[in-house]
Amino acid sequence: MTDPRSGTLLCVVLRSLNVSEGTSKGWVRTPMLLPRTEHLPARPAWDCLVCEHAWPCANAKADLTGQYLRFPAGLAIYMASVMYDAVEDLTATGEPTPADLYERFLAWVG
Repeated sequence: MTDPRSGTLLCVVLRSLNVSEGTSKGWVRTPMLLPRTEHLPARPAWDCLVCEHAWPCANAKADLTGQYLRFPAGLAIYMASVMYDAVEDLTATGEPTPADLYERFLAWVG
């Protein structure tokens, strides 16, 4: 389903969480907005699949800004969540957290 206000794809995903009893097998349904752009991150390196620049690249930023124009808080929430994923991926091998993540993922959201 598409959100008519932002043009983003709405879906519900199952996420595994460390939860106590009461939730079936630790899976929780989480609604997420999936942006529409060809410039997506290649994980675990977090470079753009199309242009190979650090993601979010200039094209991804432009696409995301346009899609979330009416809901800028949603863009901030989305970018904070993908920054969290990037931290997990980029530090999985024991490397320190890259210093530029805030600038890459959140400083431009506005």
